[in-house]
Amino acid sequence: YFAAIELARIQCLMGDYASSLTTLSHLRLQDRNELFMSLPICHFNVFYHIGVCNMMLRKFNEGLDVFSDIILYVLRILKPGAATNFRSGVPAQLQRMVDKAMSLTAILMTVNPSYRIEDQVKEAIENKYGDKIKRLQLGDRTSAIELFESSCPKFISPLVPEYGSITTNMHLDVFNHQ
Repeated sequence: YFAAIELARIQCLMGDYASSLTTLSHLRLQDRNELFMSLPICHFNVFYHIGVCNMMLRKFNEGLDVFSDIILYVLRILKPGAATNFRSGVPAQLQRMVDKAMSLTAILMTVNPSYRIEDQVKEAIENKYGDKIKRLQLGDRTSAIELFESSCPKFISPLVPEYGSITTNMHLDVFNHQ
């Protein structure tokens, strides 16, 4: 079960987005009794990678839906008093993860401005990234690159590096390709 989730994650990190979505297609993503739903970080990771796959496949509406759902879920469980039953460090990790999802959602909101998302999600994103959203709407490419670079998964290459040649940074090549 978790191997299938990790396979979908690794396929996303390698840029095989369609295969990643196919791998997760057998999971009942909206069923609250699914095993991954009982672990908030795993729950977030599944939906985050589905959102990234939809975004990279240019399925912007689906990406916005997925990111909106997971952001709303995390905002609800991180309300003051609600996160008392988590282990130490889990709320902080979830907050960092939701910040990544919010910045990708900000990019998608700019690409697809007519699509309606939850007001609570939109308000949270505008509070956090209001200035960058304005720059994105004006066509500032560097803002889009900054947001994407800080919030995208750390892409990997399926190729074995050639250790004999001097390469600068293979990670940057993979990121730039994406």
